[in-house]
Amino acid sequence: IALGRNAGAGADSVRRCRRRWRRGVAPPAAPPHGAPARARPPRVRAPVARRRRGRRRLPLAGSPGRAGPVEAAGPPLLRRLLRGGARRLRRPRLPLPPRLVLPLRRAGHPPPQGTAFFQSHLRPPPRRPPADVPDPLIFRPPVCQVCVQTSTSAGLDQILPWLYYHKVVGVAHFLLFVEGKAAKPSVAGVLESIPGVKVVYRTKELEEQQARSRIWDETWLSGFFYKPCNYELFVKQSLNMEMAIVMARESGMDWIMHLDTDELLYPGGASEYSIRRLLADVPEDVDMVIFPNYESSVERDDIKDPFSEVSMFKKNYDHLPKDTYFGMYKEATRGNPNYFITYGNGKSAARIQDHLRPNGAHRWHNYAKSPNEIKLEEAAVLHYTYTKFSDLTSRRDRCGCKPTKEDVKRCFMLDFDRAAFIIASTASEEDMLRWYNERVVWNDKQLNLKLLRKGVLTRIYAPMAIVQGLRESGVFTSVIAAAVDNAKVGQKESVDRNSTDHDHEDEPRTSFVAANNARKILNVVEPAPAY
Repeated sequence: IALGRNAGAGADSVRRCRRRWRRGVAPPAAPPHGAPARARPPRVRAPVARRRRGRRRLPLAGSPGRAGPVEAAGPPLLRRLLRGGARRLRRPRLPLPPRLVLPLRRAGHPPPQGTAFFQSHLRPPPRRPPADVPDPLIFRPPVCQVCVQTSTSAGLDQILPWLYYHKVVGVAHFLLFVEGKAAKPSVAGVLESIPGVKVVYRTKELEEQQARSRIWDETWLSGFFYKPCNYELFVKQSLNMEMAIVMARESGMDWIMHLDTDELLYPGGASEYSIRRLLADVPEDVDMVIFPNYESSVERDDIKDPFSEVSMFKKNYDHLPKDTYFGMYKEATRGNPNYFITYGNGKSAARIQDHLRPNGAHRWHNYAKSPNEIKLEEAAVLHYTYTKFSDLTSRRDRCGCKPTKEDVKRCFMLDFDRAAFIIASTASEEDMLRWYNERVVWNDKQLNLKLLRKGVLTRIYAPMAIVQGLRESGVFTSVIAAAVDNAKVGQKESVDRNSTDHDHEDEPRTSFVAANNARKILNVVEPAPAY
């Protein structure tokens, strides 16, 4: 076959001579020496069928009138195989479409033959799936790493469901700045035993480091300095966010987001229920992604576990048509000062890069440029605010302001927080419960149905189902037991300046400040309210 056309013709003549010898026919005599060779008869070509118009087809090897490699093949099977190869040459194989090639390549399969074979060598080799993945077709390499930072003084009953829910939706790293109840050894030791969680205590060294921050020399947060309660918390959150940027970058994170422990991410609109997949689809020139907030709308006044019992939320006005928002504003507020009882500007995730800084607890900024930001149309932050009746008294006990209209302005930013603090400080428990049902609880089913049809209210069941499944699986109890068994619970010192421990309510609330530390958030001694 390798000798080509002449070899095929010679093999054919030898084969004809052997057949004549078997039949007893003498081969033709050779011409005498010097005589002219006998002229060969003219080659007659077989009639060729009229080809249809279209692309030009390659001639088949071994067709009549053309000696080729196929004629040199002895066995008929080899001849048919070679003819089949010639037919494949006539119809070249087309490459697979990209929607089929890319998943195969990501899964570690060798690329198909054709032009895709050469394209595969122009790209880096695909990542191999881990050994514990049973089906390589379902393996997808991690697309981006997301870090969530929070400042909290809550207990394990609130932190653990919040933390494991965000693990389910794709958050890789957690930075917990703890104080109060969250800084107790029995709580912080359990949190430290969870993989991917870093606990930062509010020690004197941390406060001295934050006192040297450049934020104190800037004007964008100066209106919140040296004020108590909510203003003090807002400054703490901004300083913690500034430190979290450095920690997240050292951990190799791509995105950072600040969330409170009463907020859950809802990655609506993504191809998967994953915040990692949602941020991976964001264009590379986008620096900040804004998540509008949805506010919880409780339907009972006896809720104990908000993440597992609340499914109705009031949508953000950014996700509503203007005519619906203004037309249903009165029914949606129900006598409250604003559309939302708390904040309404959402939260944001920032791409970690040079010169990144916080811009309050809800936004990020950059010292070197104006960040390019987008607002998501379906994803949101679910804010579980005032979901329990006990939230009224807990907010009252965290602040030492006087229950007057003038003094609450010094302590709280939002009108509803001011009204709730006054009611919780002056009214009886029956009056508090009545006020809570009028302002917070959505117990009018006809109004709820009307707002649900208009789109002002919406039902979201995914977080409820995830948290209930985690609780039923025993994850929360097992992590606590594992932390105790492994002796993870140790003694830690923390400066508790925003404590939720109410064992010493009669003692004056003192904000301790070192003498050599000039810049502190609050430097006053406030007596406990006499009520």
